[in-house]
Amino acid sequence: MRKAAKLVKTQARKMLKGGQSHSATPIGSRSLTPAPEPGNAQLQVSSTDQSLTFTSKTVVDTLETTLTVLKEVSAAFPPLQAAVGGVIQCIHIYKNVSGNTEALQVLAEDLITKTKFLQMQLERDNMDPSGMQSIKDLARELNRIYKEIKKQSNIGKGKKVLHQTEIGDKIQLFKEKIQQAYEECKEKILFTISQNIGELLKEQMLGKLGYSAKAFYDTDKGSQYTCHRHCLEGTRAKILENIQHWAENASESTGYWIWGMAGTGKSTIAMSACNLFKKSEECALVASFFCSRQIEECRDYRTIIPTLAYQLARGFRRFAVVLRDIYNADPEIASKQPEEQVLKLLIEPWKAVLAFQNQRRVPVIVLDALDECTEVQRALKPLIAAIEEGKLAQIKFLFTSRPEQPIQLLLHSNQLNMVIPSKVKVFELHGVEKDEVQKDINAYVTAELKSIATEQHLQELTALAGNLFIFAATVVKYVMGMKDPSSQLRRLEKALKDNKHQELDQLYAGVLQDVIGEDFEKDELDTRWSILHTMVALLQPMTCKGIAVMASSGEDTVRVLIEQLQAFCFISAKDQCVHTFHLSFPEYITRQSDEMNIAKYHEKLSINCFKQMEQLRFNMCDLPSSFVPDAEVEGLQERIKERIGETLEYSCHFWGNHVLATGPLVRNVTDEMESFLKSRGVYWIEAMSLMNALLKCGEVLEALLKKRMVIKEITMAETSLKLLKNLRNLLGHFAGSKVKDMTPHLYLSVVPFWKKMNGDGFNQEWKQFPEVPQIHQNVTHLAAALAVEVGSRICSTVFSPDGTRIVTGSWDNTVRIWDATTGIQVGESLQGHDDGVTSVVFSPDATRIVSGSSDHTVRIWDATTGIQVGEALQGHDGAVVSVAFSPDGTRILSGSWDNTLRIWDATTGMHVGEPLQGHDYGLKSVAFSPDGARIVSGSVDSTVRIWNATTGIQVGESLQGHDRPVLSVVFPLDGTRIVSGSEDHTVRIWDGRTGIQVGESLQGHDYAVNSVAFSPDGTRIVSGSDDNTVRIWDATNSIQVGETLQGHDRWASLVAFSPDGTRIVSGSDDNTVRIWDARTGIQVGDSLQGNDQGMTSAAFSRDGTRIVSGSWDNTLRIWDATTGIQVGESLQGHHMPVSSVAFSPDGTTIVSGSHDNTVRIWDATTGIQVGESLQGHDEEVTSVAFSPDGTRIVSGSYDNTVRIWDATTGFQVGESLQGHGSSVSSVAFSPDGSGIVSGSHDNTVRIWDARTGTQVGEFLQGHDQGVTSVAFSPDGTRIVSGSGDSTVRIWDATTGIQVEESLQGHDRPVSSVAFSPDGTKILSSSYDRTVRIWDVPTSSFTSPITRCHWVLGTDGWIRFPKTASPLLWIPPSFRQLLWTPQTTCIISKYGYTQLSFDDYVFGPNWADSFSV
Repeated sequence: MRKAAKLVKTQARKMLKGGQSHSATPIGSRSLTPAPEPGNAQLQVSSTDQSLTFTSKTVVDTLETTLTVLKEVSAAFPPLQAAVGGVIQCIHIYKNVSGNTEALQVLAEDLITKTKFLQMQLERDNMDPSGMQSIKDLARELNRIYKEIKKQSNIGKGKKVLHQTEIGDKIQLFKEKIQQAYEECKEKILFTISQNIGELLKEQMLGKLGYSAKAFYDTDKGSQYTCHRHCLEGTRAKILENIQHWAENASESTGYWIWGMAGTGKSTIAMSACNLFKKSEECALVASFFCSRQIEECRDYRTIIPTLAYQLARGFRRFAVVLRDIYNADPEIASKQPEEQVLKLLIEPWKAVLAFQNQRRVPVIVLDALDECTEVQRALKPLIAAIEEGKLAQIKFLFTSRPEQPIQLLLHSNQLNMVIPSKVKVFELHGVEKDEVQKDINAYVTAELKSIATEQHLQELTALAGNLFIFAATVVKYVMGMKDPSSQLRRLEKALKDNKHQELDQLYAGVLQDVIGEDFEKDELDTRWSILHTMVALLQPMTCKGIAVMASSGEDTVRVLIEQLQAFCFISAKDQCVHTFHLSFPEYITRQSDEMNIAKYHEKLSINCFKQMEQLRFNMCDLPSSFVPDAEVEGLQERIKERIGETLEYSCHFWGNHVLATGPLVRNVTDEMESFLKSRGVYWIEAMSLMNALLKCGEVLEALLKKRMVIKEITMAETSLKLLKNLRNLLGHFAGSKVKDMTPHLYLSVVPFWKKMNGDGFNQEWKQFPEVPQIHQNVTHLAAALAVEVGSRICSTVFSPDGTRIVTGSWDNTVRIWDATTGIQVGESLQGHDDGVTSVVFSPDATRIVSGSSDHTVRIWDATTGIQVGEALQGHDGAVVSVAFSPDGTRILSGSWDNTLRIWDATTGMHVGEPLQGHDYGLKSVAFSPDGARIVSGSVDSTVRIWNATTGIQVGESLQGHDRPVLSVVFPLDGTRIVSGSEDHTVRIWDGRTGIQVGESLQGHDYAVNSVAFSPDGTRIVSGSDDNTVRIWDATNSIQVGETLQGHDRWASLVAFSPDGTRIVSGSDDNTVRIWDARTGIQVGDSLQGNDQGMTSAAFSRDGTRIVSGSWDNTLRIWDATTGIQVGESLQGHHMPVSSVAFSPDGTTIVSGSHDNTVRIWDATTGIQVGESLQGHDEEVTSVAFSPDGTRIVSGSYDNTVRIWDATTGFQVGESLQGHGSSVSSVAFSPDGSGIVSGSHDNTVRIWDARTGTQVGEFLQGHDQGVTSVAFSPDGTRIVSGSGDSTVRIWDATTGIQVEESLQGHDRPVSSVAFSPDGTKILSSSYDRTVRIWDVPTSSFTSPITRCHWVLGTDGWIRFPKTASPLLWIPPSFRQLLWTPQTTCIISKYGYTQLSFDDYVFGPNWADSFSV
C-alpha cells in the first residue's frame, strides 16, 4: 500500500513539473485577450480521452494519481483547496457505488486543466487569487455541491442499492454542476482582468505618462506633417533582410544604428522595418518613436521614455501593473530626469515581465530620426547605458539618425572606449554598394514614372540620384506636380538636362530655375525670391495668405509658387500652413544669401510686423465686463482668431526676434519701433495677455534692452531706451499681478498707478487715457519696478546669471523660478525639501539651482526642467542656512546651524574634504571668492572668517568689529574686499587680504541688516534690513546713495543686484519679491520725520496743538500738530521701547509706560522726568492714562492686570483690577473719571468701576486679534479700540454694542487710538508707520464717503458693499499708504495715495471711460 501511495505521488509530481512550462502569448496580439484555454472544455461521459491537455505527453495511469494532482494544483488557490477536497470525496463516493472510474477520471482531468488555466492566467496578469471574489464564489459552490452529495449518500445507506442507470444520471448531473461552477468562475476572472487593464491604461497610462501619440510610427497625425513612407516593394531588400535577421536572432546585438546623411532614406527604411516586425512570427514591434522637427512634442527628448513606456504597458500587463505602482509612489516620475525615467519607467517594469516568461517573439523598439530631437543625447545616454549593461534584456532597439556628434559618441562602438564589445551594431547607409542603391532607386523611379518615362529617362535619373533617395523622390514630386502627361514629360526632361550632379543643391537650383526662371520680369523674380526668403525666415509656419502679407505680395502669387514647388513643400490640410518636406530646402534657400541680405529680409519682416501691429487698439476683443476673467469670456478664442488673426498674432509674438536679427539697426526700423512703443505698446500687452503670451512679451523686451542695440554706429536714442524700459516695467507690474488674467484691469488697476509714478517719463501717447480711478498722490518713496506676491515668507532670492530669471526659496518648503521681467512663475514649484528653504543660488552657467533647507539638506535642481538632480546632499546636523556655487560650478558650499561649513562635489554630490570648523555658533552666510580660492563666512558668533577653499584651513584671524550676529557676507567681483551685514544695524567693508576694516561702518538702518550685495562693478553696495527698507551705498566713501527704497511691509530679508547692475531684487517676510530700478532716488518732503523705528503710541494734548508719540527707540517725542515739526529734544529715560503715552488734562505733564515694567511722568515743557518711576507691575507696561482731573493714572500690563496710581505720590491706589485672560494692552479713564476701559490680547474690551475696581457689564467682543489700544470719547458715550487685526472699532459705552462698521485702512496692527478733543475725529497709529485720522460717524452723518464706502481686502481688491464683484485691484506698493473712505488724513513720512471714484465706470460699462 505504501508503495502504491508513493507511486501515485511520484506520478503526480511528474505531471505538475510538466505542467509548469508556460506558453508565451505572441507580443502585440494579447492586449486584452487571454491565452486560449488548453484542453476540452465540454466533457462527455462516454469520452475515453485519457490525456491531460495542459501537457501533451502526460499520461494518467490511475484515478488516484489524477485526484492527487487535482489536490496539488488547487493549492495555488487557498480558498479553493479545501473545497476541492470535498469534490474529491464526492468522486470517491461515486466510484464506490458505481465502479466506473473512467468517467470520473475524465472529470478530474478536466478540473486539473481548468485549474491550471486559471492559475496561468492570473499569474501572467499579476493578480492575487486569494482575494478574488470569483474564487471564493467557486469554493462556496463546490462546498454546496459536496454537502448535497454527502447528504444523499447518507440517505442512500438506509435504502436499497440504486439502479446502475440512476447512478449514471447522478454522476452526469454532478459533473455538469461542477463544470458550470468552474465555467462561471473562469468568465468572472477573465472579465475582471479585462476590466482592470482597461481602467489601468485609461486612468494611469493615458492621463499621466505625458506620451506623444504623434510619435508612433503609424499615427495619422504624425504622417500629415512628416510624410513618412515605406520602401517600395522590392527596394532596399538586402538592408531590410539584414535588419530582419538581426531582429529575429537572439545572438545578434541588442542595438542596431542606421546612420546616413540627409536624403539617404533612413526614415523610409525605419517605416518598412516597423511593418516587417509587426508581421514577423519571430519578432514583434512593441514601441516606436519617430522624431520630427516639425512637431513640438516629437522633438522634445523628455517625451521619448514616457512614450516608449506607454506602448510597452499596452502590450504587457505586468509592465503596466508595475508602472502603475511606480506612478502611485511618485506621481511626478514622468517629468523626472531621463536617468530616473529609464530606471523607473523602463527597467523596473520590464524586470516584472521577464520574471514570468521568456518571450517567444523578440520585442523590438524603433527610434527614428534622433537628430531631429533637441538634446536627444539626454534621453539617449541612459537608454544606451541600460542596453549596454543588459538591463533591458531581450528587447532590441533600432535607431536611425544623421551622424551628429552627440549621437555618434553614444552609439558608435569605436567611440565608446569599452573593454567589452558594444551591444549596438552600426550600419552606414553610405557604405551600401552603389550598385545596390542604384538598383533600388531605379525600381522606385520606374514604379513612379513608368507611364511617361522611357528606359533611358529612368536610367539617367537613377544615375543622377547617386546614393540619395531624396534626390529621386524630389524629382518625382516635381514631375508629378503637373497634371497632364506632356507637361510631366517636359519637366522630367528639364530635370535630367539641368542636373548633372547628385547634390541636392543642384536639384533645388534646377527646379527653382524652372519655377522662377527667365520667363519673369526682374520685379517678378524679386517678388518670388522675396516670398521664398520670407517663408524660410519666418519663425513658425504660416498660411499662404500670411506669407503673402509678411512678404508684401499677393496671396495668389504665393499659392501658385507653393504649388509649383510641391516637390519641396506642401500645404497642410490640418492648418493650411506651408511646410517643407525636408530641412535641406530651407537650408539651401538661406545659403543663397549672404549675411547682409539675410539681415535685410529680417529688416523687412520687422517693418511689416510694425505695420501689422498698427491694427492694435484698446479693448480689441470687446471684453464684456471688468468683473469677468478672460478664461470665462464666452467665445473669446473665436474673437481672438477673428480680431487678431494670423499675421497680427505672428507680428505680436515675433517682431522683437526679427528686429534683433537685423543686426545693426537702420533708422527706419528704430523709427517704426519708437512709434509702435509710443502709440501701441500698451495695446500690445493687452493683445499678448489675451493670447496668454505675456512671458513672450518679457523675453522680447529684455532681449532688446540687453542687446544694447546700435543704429549703424550711433547708440540708440535715449527716447527708445526709455520707452522700452517703461514698457518693460509696466509689463512687470501687470504680468506679475493677481489681475494678469483679467485684461480690463491692465487699464483699470495697473496703468493709472504706473502713470502716476512715472510722471513725465510715461509714454506721451498713453497720457490720453483718463484717470480711472482718479489718483491723487503725495508719495515720496520709490515704488518697486516689479512686485511679485509669492504666498509664503521669502527666505532667499537671487537673479540668474543672465538676469532673465529669479529663483526664490520659501518657508513653504518650495523653490520657485520667476521670469524677471514679467514676474510670472516659470514652471511648477520645485518640491522635495521637508522644511523651509533658507537659501538658493544659480550655478554660474544657469543650468542648475542649489538650495539649502532647515531640513538639514542641500538639493540640486535642473534649472530648465525643475527636476531634482540626484539625491539630497546630507551631512549637516542642523539647518542649512546658506549655499553658494564655486565660480567654475564644480563645487557647492553650505553653511549650517551646526557651526560648520561643508564643500560638496557639484557633479557627484559627494562631500569634499572635512567640514570647516572654527565658528563658536551657527553660520548665517557663506560665499566663494571670485577666483574660487577663498571662502568667507559670517556667524552668530559676530565674526567673519576667511578660509582656504582647497585645504579648508582658516586664513588669518577672525574679522571682528560687529557686536551682534553677522547675517550676510559677500565678495565683490575683484575679490579685494568683503562686505558684511549684521544684527548690530551696520554694514562693514573689510580688506579681503588683510582682514582689516576699511573705513567707518555704514550706518542708517534702524534694525538688523539681513542681506548685502556688491554691484557687478564693485562701486555700490545694496543692503536689506528688518526696518523693511532697502538702501544703496557708495562702496568707496561709505555714504548712502539716493533715498531709501520703501515698499515692503515687513523686513527685507534678501537683496541682490542684477548681473548688469541696473536692477535690484529684494525678498521680504511680507511674502513678496520686488525688483527696483537701481538709479538714485531723491527724497521729497519732510513730513513728520524722526521716529525712524516705528511709532508705538500717539496722543493729542487737550487743546489739540501738540501730539506726543512713543517709539521703539525708547524715546518720547512731542510734535506741533499743525506743522508736524518736532518740539524740543526727545524725552529719554526708559531703558526699553515706550509702549504708551498720554498728556495730563492741563497739558503740563506727560505719562509714559514702557517695556521696562515702569510708568514715568514727564514735564511737558522741559522734558524732564518728574519724580521716581512708578513700579509694581511684574511685566511690561503696555498702556497708561490720566484721570480727567489729573489726580490718578491708570496702567495696564503684560501681567494681565490694571493698576491705578496716585499721580502726585506715585503710590498704587487699591488692589489690581483682574479679569483679563491675557496681557492688558491699553487702558483709559472715562471723561468723568468714574470708569476705566481696558483692552487685552484676549481680544476683548472691558469696562471697570474706577472706585470699586469691579467689572461693569459683559466684555466687548468683535476683534479677531488682540486689542492694542482703547479710549473714551470726550462725552463718555463711545469707546474706540484698535487691534492687531489692523482695524479700528467704535463701541457704545453704555450697551457695549459696536457702532457702524470697523474702520479699515491700516495694513499692519494698530498700535494706538485716540479721540480728538471735540470727539468728531479718531486718531490711530500703526506698525505700518502711518498715522490716520478718521471721521466719527453720527446719526446725521451724510458725508459722500459713507455713500461710497469701500473696503480694501487682504488680496488687494477694493470691494463696494452693494457690488458682488471687486472693482479695483491695488498694486502692493500702494496699499500701505492708501487713503480709505473713512480716513480723513494720513500722516506719514512717505506720503499717501488717495482715490476718487466720482467718474469711475466699471463692470459691463468699463470700456466707456476710454473713448479716446
